[in-house]
Amino acid sequence: MISKLTTRQAQMLDAIIGYVEQYGYLPTIMEIGAMVGLHKQGGIESHLEALERKGYIKRTRGNTPRATRILRFSDGTPARVTVTREES
Repeated sequence: MISKLTTRQAQMLDAIIGYVEQYGYLPTIMEIGAMVGLHKQGGIESHLEALERKGYIKRTRGNTPRATRILRFSDGTPARVTVTREES
């Protein structure tokens, strides 16, 4: 069962998907925040963590290339978007 998203989480997921569709690569954390009206990195991170916990995105951490897979759209339908971008 897929957990429901809060309004802000759905906005964030839709913004990430829209950005990827427009530019072909992932937005930065601060770009994600700007798209949804959040300015503190901690708040943005907490929403991204919730999206991952709920099964909508998958992120890697550490010294590996930055990668995010979008697993589901905000309505819960499966997505087939995979984007990988190396750290600059």
